[in-house]
Amino acid sequence: MKRKKPLSYEEIALFSRELAMIVNSDISLQEGLDLLIDQSDNKRVSILCLSLKNHINDGLTLTKSIEMEKEILTPYYVNMISIGENSGNLDIMLLRIADTYEKDSIINRKIQSAITYPLILTVLMFSVIVLLVVKVIPLFNDILISLGGELTGISKAIINTGGFIGEYILLISLIVIGLYLIYRFAKLINKFQSFFDKLKLILPFRKGIEKTYYAIVIAQNLSMLIRSGISIALAFDMIVPIIHNTVIKKKVKKASTIIKNENEITEAFNEFDMFPNIFKRLFQIALKTGHLDEVLQQAALKMEEQLDQRLDKLTTVLEPALIIVISLIVGVILLSIIFPVIEIMNTIG
Repeated sequence: MKRKKPLSYEEIALFSRELAMIVNSDISLQEGLDLLIDQSDNKRVSILCLSLKNHINDGLTLTKSIEMEKEILTPYYVNMISIGENSGNLDIMLLRIADTYEKDSIINRKIQSAITYPLILTVLMFSVIVLLVVKVIPLFNDILISLGGELTGISKAIINTGGFIGEYILLISLIVIGLYLIYRFAKLINKFQSFFDKLKLILPFRKGIEKTYYAIVIAQNLSMLIRSGISIALAFDMIVPIIHNTVIKKKVKKASTIIKNENEITEAFNEFDMFPNIFKRLFQIALKTGHLDEVLQQAALKMEEQLDQRLDKLTTVLEPALIIVISLIVGVILLSIIFPVIEIMNTIG
């Protein structure tokens, strides 16, 4: 059986808001889902609504119906709907879910944009260098040879490299594509996935972003769950499925175990090195005053500001740095070829 692709954060937020409107109206779920099937601009959401309608028509509750679609909505989503339905606050829960997923979606887009742009810039500039070495530099070499000169040292190495790339460009392209496919496949294997996740928490330009992002995710979702009346231990258990970094996922599980076995909530928060120390102290105060959900939400907002600053700094610093490095490389390549030509022309003159 073909595995269904999970809905994106944007799609889940859209579906949750539309479902909240239905729940908060005077029409039945079946009628509301019919409206969404006919009017939704998102085809995948329409298909989901059709499946839910069929489950409900078969006599299942909304929670059970959504549980049947947990492959595309995640177990976390199912648990949240169950809590909302059992507490009689399903519409409020759906709106909270939508808000949370929308924020996660915005943060994800910012991270992808900050990382993708320098990557595209690097690929384009590398392509220019390859074109220079393969097509342009050999022209200077022909001129040099026609004048009776000969390249040596760096110049000769560049020409040889260009000749090699030009001759085996197809093979090199296949190797690059193969390595990328191996990387994608390796990420599906738990052992390699763990390695890549550790790497994200070590690389200088990525670790700050990765830690801050998951600190926001943990704080936002814990805040929402605690506000909904869920115990902290159960809340930690419930957010495990939405943590995709295996290293941080283990820390969440360990924090849950500490709370269950030792009832030490402060020690559980100390497991997360992504939370600034000042927030950890605020958590301790909030635990005593009974306002942990509010402090977690405030912490998430503050860390979101910090993440924005990190991403802006990354783009601001990385872009000119890449341009400078690539410009230096191009300059060295051109000068290593042009100088010998000028010297021979001066000699002839």
